[in-house]
Amino acid sequence: MSGRDGVRTRRLQKPGFRPDRRLSMDQKLDGQMQPHNAVNTTHHFSSSARVRSLMGLATLIMCRCLSGQEANNSEVLTCDTATNARIGQPGVTYSGSVSNGDYRFDATIPEGLVGLGSAPGAPFHGFAIFVAKSSCIVFLVEHHVFPLPDDTPAPRRAPERWVPVRIGNRRGVERSTIGTTHGTRYLNTSVLLQLRRHGYKNDVSITFVTPVENRHTTEPVFREFLASFKFW
Repeated sequence: MSGRDGVRTRRLQKPGFRPDRRLSMDQKLDGQMQPHNAVNTTHHFSSSARVRSLMGLATLIMCRCLSGQEANNSEVLTCDTATNARIGQPGVTYSGSVSNGDYRFDATIPEGLVGLGSAPGAPFHGFAIFVAKSSCIVFLVEHHVFPLPDDTPAPRRAPERWVPVRIGNRRGVERSTIGTTHGTRYLNTSVLLQLRRHGYKNDVSITFVTPVENRHTTEPVFREFLASFKFW
């Protein structure tokens, strides 16, 4: 069917940023996804500059800790805290090939899984994929907005270990932490990518949450999703 601006959309049966400041993961997925940008088409991709500002973070790395560094219990994400999306709730859904002209990317949702957006008609800013009941991938994308002069600077935090990672045809950085909450040890992996455009930037974040005991089956799905991206 056709959405606004004549862009084709693919919507499954309904189960269930403002572009001004950075919002929390919960706010971004809570009523802010646009169905008309998800189409099953193939685009030709153009090359662009590598993301130097993000790659500079790699200089902080002393080693790649595959098991992840320990996180405080208060910082450990579960799927309940990483996203407001829930299986079965009303909203826009995505499957198979997903393409977005505003943010200029193609991606493929792993076979048998569904991307859960939010209310129909809201601007597209990503979706959540539940790999299993307690394992999820939260994909968010937004236009980069520079801070206003009267904004209060964020408090300084201790340096974190970020390592280079490939996201489809681009390079970003990732950080993994492991912590315990409600008696379960969770792996949290955060992937960041900044896309330079003409006169602005797009910020991409992809968060993976899974119980450590399920990592061997859920993390390959996450890596498959990362590898599917093509930015143009």
